Amino acid sequence: MTTLYLTRPQITLRGDRTHFTLHHRHLISSRYPISNVQQIVCFEGAQLHRSSQREIQRQRIPLLQLDRTGAICGRWNPAISPVQRHASPSHYLDLAQWLAQSHLKEAMDLLKHLKGTPTLAATRSILALLHDSLGDADTLDLVRGYYATATAYYDRALRESLTAYLLQLNGSRPLMSLSQLLRVGESLLHHRLELALSHAHLDLSLAYLHSPTDCEVPLVCDGVAVLRPGFVDGFVWRWLHRCSGGSRTWLGFCTAWERQPLLGDCLDEWVERLSRWSDQTT
Repeated sequence: MTTLYLTRPQITLRGDRTHFTLHHRHLISSRYPISNVQQIVCFEGAQLHRSSQREIQRQRIPLLQLDRTGAICGRWNPAISPVQRHASPSHYLDLAQWLAQSHLKEAMDLLKHLKGTPTLAATRSILALLHDSLGDADTLDLVRGYYATATAYYDRALRESLTAYLLQLNGSRPLMSLSQLLRVGESLLHHRLELALSHAHLDLSLAYLHSPTDCEVPLVCDGVAVLRPGFVDGFVWRWLHRCSGGSRTWLGFCTAWERQPLLGDCLDEWVERLSRWSDQTT
């Protein structure tokens, strides 16, 4: 997927019928054929001219806007109608258990590779216990409770380990905070999953690990939960290890994120498995 990242402040995107142009201080800095742009990610400080907004909607190009923390503050996706599916409560429980166990497995695999804090081994033991207990959970609320508990332990161990490593970087430390790096990665994954699930005609309001009161699109949040340890948290850890010798800009970060091996394959595989499950329960 070809993504146009607008990461520099005080830059404006304009558009005509054939090209997007980036303007900085009233000068054109870059031109991109509209036919080559499949989505646009806009960081805080970058501006969208009315001409580019018109072309984004006319060409049905997905748009993601991030605030200064890296969280999603706006988005526009072409409307795709989901296929209505109806499943029994037992199927909801089965899928919630599968999602929670997948999340815990990915989290344990990542923590196994991290170093630096005594919390890691204890956290892996707790996650392993919760993973084994999920098969006995007989209600959706209980599965969600296990997932929330596991996430709290995992997030604490992850941040403790990454913070300890950042302190060792000294002059090679990136200008972005750890919270910003993790949040931007999660926002990029959330956006990409939302597009993939929509194109598969799945109902984004379906709730398994997350209830509709937890987030606006609970099915996307479920997918982020499963894929985040490998493709956000693990990526940030790997990027921090390499950033001293490469680009420490947001454009460098986003470009490296897009080039992660197996990102597209794993995402497509997860969406396909979810689609097959949905077809079997209708």
